[in-house]
Amino acid sequence: MNNQIARRQELPVEALKIPEYVISRDGTRVDLTSTIWRFSAKAEGGSTISLNFGLWGNRLAPRAEAQAKLHLVHLLETRAAWTVRNVFEMFGRLLNWWAADKGGSRLDWSHIDEADFRAFLAHGMRSSDAGNDFSRLRSFYRWGTVVKEWPEFRHNLLRVVESIRASGNEKGRSVDSWDPVQGPFDQDEIDAIVAKLNAAHGTPEQRVVVRLLLDLGVRPLALSLLRNQHLKRHSAKIVLANGTSGERIDYHLKIPKLKGRTAQIVKWKWRPISTEAGDWLWALPREETEGYLLPWLRTVRRPEMKVAAQLKQWARSAGLRSHRTGEIMNLAPRRFRYTLATHMAIEGASREQIAEALDHTDLQNVEIYIQAAANFMNDVTPAVDHALTPLVRRFLGKVVDRDNPEPFEGIPKRVVPGSAPFLPVLNQPIGSIGVCGRDIRKDGLCRLAPPLSCYLCDRFAAFIDAPHARVADQLEKMVLMKANTTSDQRIPLQVESVLKAIAQLRAQIAAEAESEGDA
Repeated sequence: MNNQIARRQELPVEALKIPEYVISRDGTRVDLTSTIWRFSAKAEGGSTISLNFGLWGNRLAPRAEAQAKLHLVHLLETRAAWTVRNVFEMFGRLLNWWAADKGGSRLDWSHIDEADFRAFLAHGMRSSDAGNDFSRLRSFYRWGTVVKEWPEFRHNLLRVVESIRASGNEKGRSVDSWDPVQGPFDQDEIDAIVAKLNAAHGTPEQRVVVRLLLDLGVRPLALSLLRNQHLKRHSAKIVLANGTSGERIDYHLKIPKLKGRTAQIVKWKWRPISTEAGDWLWALPREETEGYLLPWLRTVRRPEMKVAAQLKQWARSAGLRSHRTGEIMNLAPRRFRYTLATHMAIEGASREQIAEALDHTDLQNVEIYIQAAANFMNDVTPAVDHALTPLVRRFLGKVVDRDNPEPFEGIPKRVVPGSAPFLPVLNQPIGSIGVCGRDIRKDGLCRLAPPLSCYLCDRFAAFIDAPHARVADQLEKMVLMKANTTSDQRIPLQVESVLKAIAQLRAQIAAEAESEGDA
């Protein structure tokens, strides 16, 4: 082991040259030639962020320091400025902890092990960091392992580190764990809220607020800014199934997007609301067009406090209980935002769609909802997979020998390569995996994403001796990344199904081999 570490320490630093400059995500040029990197906190200017690498001292091995800096370069290109600063400061706190824990020895990424990751997490949990630094370090290690494939970053260690649960900040803990008091509502709780609303519990003002938060997940302050002209009612004549005519009513509400803690209105946008919310709003007394739609929220200094109080009062008056706690449900405004975003993720909404619904400008802020949705599916899958697996065939093709001259009768043999240039994890040649049975003379070229889509296609003949296991191993790397590693947005949606299809294919090959052996 010591010899292996020594060889890793001898890897050249020159291969990890830091560029002279980088164009940040907001389009500004950042000079990387000095000890201090400076860049604006926001695209429109304002405060300046400085990363002073002199503060790191001599506590990182030269190659390890270059790797950390390259990660920061990557973040400058892809993440918000404050995210870059937070990761830089994480490295500083890591070095302080490492020096104190290891007696001043320099940190090299080949030295770090599972015990170190767990100890650093425990160290962070004793501070206000609460696990965020551990998550940032894990993301760096994941990037170095899966994307850069640096030899001192170990896949087996990454798998272990991925299984360690970092509590993170309050929002992360609550959403990720589906906390029954602070996290998103589950579907049964949503149904209970709707049932109490439909039963007309509480005052009209309370019901309107609850319904709007359930529909839109907006911040309470945004509700206090709504005026009467921001509510639109649209009616259309429709023909019912029995042949009679009817009327369909739709409502839209113009919602302000608020910027930061200053609550400056950046823009307004129209969003649909439920018929129930629209009817209740339309029925409220409205004295003038320019008047406020929810005037009772304008008579208090802190509208968010008024909304929070109304939610609690309504839950108590309605006797609304959570089936998960047995207690009166905690209706905090932020829980409605968590609920909207998490259930959008469960239903397959993209990161961009979730960010738009929550008025986020940074996609990183929606990752926690994607993870919460994944945790929900992980909880559901074991309960149903054993019943569904025999019923759902994901591998729809057939298995053939490599020397079969015509796997599909009348169609020229077209071999499918196992590499995928558009995927960083599968861009190296690994040989052919099978034959395509699509007749391009009649049907044209495949518009899907071979070779991934091949495993889910009934026109695919898989070679019995192809490296299917290697394809699956490489795709699992992508799953470890927990984020898109390709610009082709079709790919991540296919990966889980493809992995299951490959598993079924390998099981079929094994069963046929066993059958031939018995014969």
